[in-house]
Amino acid sequence: MAMASASKLGRYSQRVGAWMVSVVNPAIDSLRREAELLAKGNISWRYFSKQCEYIRPIRQYIEGNYRPNYDDFLADNPRFRKKFEEHDSALLKIEDAASKFAAALLHDPNFKFQADRAMKEYASESAYPLHSSELRPPSLDGMNPGLPETIAEYLINNVESLPRHYMTYNFWERYREHFVHVFKPQKSALPRAVKQLEGISNSLKAALERHRLNLCRQYDIPPVPIPSRNPIDDVLSHR
Repeated sequence: MAMASASKLGRYSQRVGAWMVSVVNPAIDSLRREAELLAKGNISWRYFSKQCEYIRPIRQYIEGNYRPNYDDFLADNPRFRKKFEEHDSALLKIEDAASKFAAALLHDPNFKFQADRAMKEYASESAYPLHSSELRPPSLDGMNPGLPETIAEYLINNVESLPRHYMTYNFWERYREHFVHVFKPQKSALPRAVKQLEGISNSLKAALERHRLNLCRQYDIPPVPIPSRNPIDDVLSHR
């Protein structure tokens, strides 16, 4: 595509500049992080909230003070309203599938048996290490949520390894392969829901990036202004 000459550049718009800084860029950045999580199968689902912590409805990716700009953006760019709703609906399906899988797992007698056996083995080894020189693994008593709920959360989020400072690090290093082999949610609705949102998220990010480029060309604004104070102030001070 040929580059637009300076004489053909559109009139600068403070309103469009505000969309860029407070709506379009945050949405693109959030969708990029979202896509990275989904590619790993990590939906950041939490047992207590029954929601994904780091994958949220599009509106929640916009800072609260700038949500009027979000509403204004959708008023003049209505095709994105449907795209955002499609994304948010797919997210709800993931959260519903994850919650149903967790509930079924926690009511599964075999899972209860396997979790209880692993907890007893781990507790025994924590109290009496094989070698006196070994550091005693931390006790998992009093975990909130409990260990079965935590195992379900790790399975749902496809957690392969944990940071060493996590109290469940030693437990998951030893028992992860067993629980993944026996209870991984491959036959549930969850993997399909994750793949669906991954496709929607990547498509939406690409659509926003194309729209950002069109706005840059039409209104002669940079995709990311060089900030000196508040980025919104930089946009509005442009003349």
